[in-house]
Amino acid sequence: MSAQAKQNLRVEIQAQRAKMADSELLRADLNIANKDWANLISGEKVACYSSWGAEPGTSQLRRKLLELGKQVFLPIINSDTQMLWGLDQPPYSVNRFGISEPEVSNFELTSAAAIILPALCADESGIRLGRGAGYFDRALADIPSYQFGGPIRIALLFDEEVLPSVPSDEHDELVDLVVTPTRTIRCKN
Repeated sequence: MSAQAKQNLRVEIQAQRAKMADSELLRADLNIANKDWANLISGEKVACYSSWGAEPGTSQLRRKLLELGKQVFLPIINSDTQMLWGLDQPPYSVNRFGISEPEVSNFELTSAAAIILPALCADESGIRLGRGAGYFDRALADIPSYQFGGPIRIALLFDEEVLPSVPSDEHDELVDLVVTPTRTIRCKN
């Protein structure tokens, strides 16, 4: 699919998200956090994004994961192409995008049991559309997929963002699960 098709879809979904009320966002955040994360993620280390704006919220989810005894690591934008990771604990700083980041740790993404990814939409085959900067696709490119022993890849979305199909390119990394406020979908990839 063309880059223009992806960009058009990004604009459409971000416009839909911008219309969501704060109460709706909070309800979705709580519903996602209340999923059975103990069974969805078997290991101890979890890489998770720090939500901002009208993304599916991760603040309640991160608290839930900590209650379950998980170690949560957040991305740190290191350059225009690379992310580092830090343990989800103070002190935090705010990066150039306005996203909260912890201090850098020696965490390697390959040691994660799960990677919780931001997305604008996805389909049931595991194709995920992000914001377009490619940070997560580049980070995942050298990590084995879940079926080959790598971490389980989980995209968080609002219900209406699970689409019949999503435009993709060869470099786009697939997800294994899509979690919405009302559903957990095991992707067929």
